[in-house]
Amino acid sequence: MGARKNCMIDEVVVEYAYSIFADKGAANASLADIAAACGISKGTLYYYYPNREKLLAVCAENCVKYMGDAILCWAESLSQEAEIAAVYTDLADIFSCDRADVKLMLSLFRYENEEIQKLMAEALSQWRIMIEVGALRLGRRYSERFAALASTILYTLIGAAATGAERERTLAALGQLLS
Repeated sequence: MGARKNCMIDEVVVEYAYSIFADKGAANASLADIAAACGISKGTLYYYYPNREKLLAVCAENCVKYMGDAILCWAESLSQEAEIAAVYTDLADIFSCDRADVKLMLSLFRYENEEIQKLMAEALSQWRIMIEVGALRLGRRYSERFAALASTILYTLIGAAATGAERERTLAALGQLLS
């Protein structure tokens, strides 16, 4: 009979790996870094994740889920009474370059792995649709323009996060898009 895996260790490994991949970048974080942060041996880490790509894939899936959940929450909060400036401010806050989720997301977009690239392309498509659906809740005045610009808005936010653009500049750029 083989040894049983401990779910708690698995959760801790993913939590630390997520943070390390976000801080160091998907391409630069090593399993040695992750094992040391978790306080476990590399052998123990290999027991749970036979290679770096498997662990990164789990972290990437979590990142896509967290970002998607945040965008969906934003979309569900919209209404016809919403002030347009608050609408794009709240959306811009999701893509704040200070967040670990955003740091990892940006790193994943640059990571050269077919599986990760496919996951990120699918995520972009889902996030765009979430923005379009959210726009429909804004009422006629803004919904058509916001929905039509969903991809542009999404890429503007990701670009701003990637360059570390100041929040005010990002909001001004969104304001110009939507005016």
